[in-house]
Amino acid sequence: MTAFALAVIFFLLLAPQLAPFASWIPNAKADPSWCWATNEAVAQGLVFGEQFIFPAGPYSAIYNGSYHPATYSLMLGGGLFLASVFALNLIALRRENRFASFLAALTITLTILAQGDAKFYFLTLLISLTTIRAAIRNPQSSMEF
Repeated sequence: MTAFALAVIFFLLLAPQLAPFASWIPNAKADPSWCWATNEAVAQGLVFGEQFIFPAGPYSAIYNGSYHPATYSLMLGGGLFLASVFALNLIALRRENRFASFLAALTITLTILAQGDAKFYFLTLLISLTTIRAAIRNPQSSMEF
C-alpha cells in the first residue's frame, strides 16, 4: 500500500473525529455558556486576552464542537487540518511496508481520539516522535533554523 493511500485512509478515518460535522447547540444540561461565549467573541471580532478574558482562545470551537454560524467554517477547517496533521505524522512514523504497524497506529489513534482532551495532547506527542525519528534517520542533516 502506498504512502499516499495510507495518508488518505488515515485522513478519512480521522476527519470525522477531529472535525465535528455534527455540531451541537448549547442546551440546559450542563453549563455550556462558555462555548457560546467564545464563539460569540470570535463572531464579534473581540481581542482575546483584552476584550474577552477566558482560558479558551479563538480556536476553541475546534475543541468544544458547538455550533455558531460565524465559527462553523473555522471549526471544520481547523478540524480537517488537525486530521491531516495526524494522518501525515502517522504515515511518517509507520515502519516500512508493515501493515501490522499501520493497524496498530490506527487502533491507538482512534482509541485516544475518543477520549476528548487526549487528542490534542497526543498530537504534540506525534509531532515530537516524528521529529525525533527524522533526526535519528538523518544524523548528518542540520536541524538548525
